[in-house]
Amino acid sequence: MIKLRCSQLPLVFKCASQFSEALKHTIDIETDAAKTGTLWHEIFRIGLETRCAPEMKILLGAMPDADPAEIEKAAVAFRWVLKHLNPDWAHTLERKLAWTHGKAPERQFSLSGHPDVLLFGPDDEWGEIGDWKTGYLHQDHPSANWQTHGYLIMANLWYPKIENWRVWIYYPRLYKFESHEFSVGEIHSLRERLVERMGEIRSESTSYTPGLHCEFCSARHVCPALHADIAPFFAAPPARSFASLTQAEKSKFTAGLSVAEKICADARGQVKNWAKMTGPIPLEGGKEYASWQEIRRKIVPALAWSTLSARCGQFLSDAVKVSIKSAQDAAKENIRDKTAGRTLMAELESAGAIPHKPITKCGVRNVKADKSKENDHGE
Repeated sequence: MIKLRCSQLPLVFKCASQFSEALKHTIDIETDAAKTGTLWHEIFRIGLETRCAPEMKILLGAMPDADPAEIEKAAVAFRWVLKHLNPDWAHTLERKLAWTHGKAPERQFSLSGHPDVLLFGPDDEWGEIGDWKTGYLHQDHPSANWQTHGYLIMANLWYPKIENWRVWIYYPRLYKFESHEFSVGEIHSLRERLVERMGEIRSESTSYTPGLHCEFCSARHVCPALHADIAPFFAAPPARSFASLTQAEKSKFTAGLSVAEKICADARGQVKNWAKMTGPIPLEGGKEYASWQEIRRKIVPALAWSTLSARCGQFLSDAVKVSIKSAQDAAKENIRDKTAGRTLMAELESAGAIPHKPITKCGVRNVKADKSKENDHGE
């Protein structure tokens, strides 16, 4: 029987490789980004339990090993979450949902997942499913997001009396909130499409479709199709000009390079684990790869401001670094007005307090939408 997690469903509709017997030996190492995501989720869980923004002192005490700056970012972002939640609705956090389809072993598959939050309106009229995305890349809208579709399919089976569901995704780093409403009929259609796709998977389990999505596949380090796609570019002579490649070759190489970097990060994570568990790894030239601890100290502004003001006086500005985003957020919180950030920026620009310095950045990002062709979701 194929066992699925909701987080795998977006890949299910793009490639069948992770269900191939040949690729069943996968690697799963927790990255720094994943650890940061776990931290944000935990802070949001604490906030939802009390329905108020958690205090820094409480969070620092509960998470002594976490980065105070990251804790503060998450705590500030959670205040924005509260504005989108109905305070009178009952809620449950990270409840495990599960469903098994089919009786015949050759057609069976199971699905499980933990939605970040389930909310229930009075009289079972409405239900809500909420999901936090703590990275910087935008993902599929709730109307087309198969991870949240999976939660929705199971929630409908667990809570059949609820006739209307709303699914929302919140990007705390981007301060972006997206939602979509589903009828029971639409949910049944999604379930039928998933069952249909799982039937296709069984006949496509050796049909691979490499692409940027390989970054999120646990079989990326052993996938023959992916390796066959990117190997020629790494084997090519260094003098080969990138400009001579076709647009399709450039796209394939760039996507493959991003995945190759992820594979290297996996391997680096494994080496780190070895060093932590078994001790230093000897290298040539009198060197070794080792694991050790260093103490890093950071000032938490929320707890240090009064002391800094008293001790630094007129020179406080020399000691404090202020980001544009944090200043805008603080202005909005101060007067509870979403336009306060723009007003603040206009005043700072007028005072010459924000010098402009152009920089060039390269990386994977979402394609910027043509404003004249925006869809109904405003993406």
